[in-house]
Amino acid sequence: MRLYGSKITQLKVDIVSTLVDKELIEVENESVNEVELDVESVLREYLRAERQLTDEAKDLAQSRGLDYGAHQKIKRQLADRRKFGLYDDAIGYIANQVIETLLHTQHVEEIFGEDHQLRAAIAPVLKKHMGDQDR
Repeated sequence: MRLYGSKITQLKVDIVSTLVDKELIEVENESVNEVELDVESVLREYLRAERQLTDEAKDLAQSRGLDYGAHQKIKRQLADRRKFGLYDDAIGYIANQVIETLLHTQHVEEIFGEDHQLRAAIAPVLKKHMGDQDR
């Protein structure tokens, strides 16, 4: 699965509206945009970190004289060391990051759902907007 920057605007809206509609979080109307921005920051940080991993892996492959295909294996190793979710692990990783942000933002009035309920609501929204990626 891959997160695309072009999907972030709709994705942040869908995540927040899903959580509110399922009554897992309470957000005042005037704070909805701020919560969406909080979710957007998580998504953009994920993209930034993934790009950084890709660049590091390519550089390491090149410095070791390995072919282009080796960089994906190196990228996976770097991600594993950093406990960063790639590919099939991306949805769970991103969902957990969103939950952490919701727990710490001042823009959410109340969180009624437990982590597993929030994750279960967020994951299908992420899957809908993320596509399969060539590894």
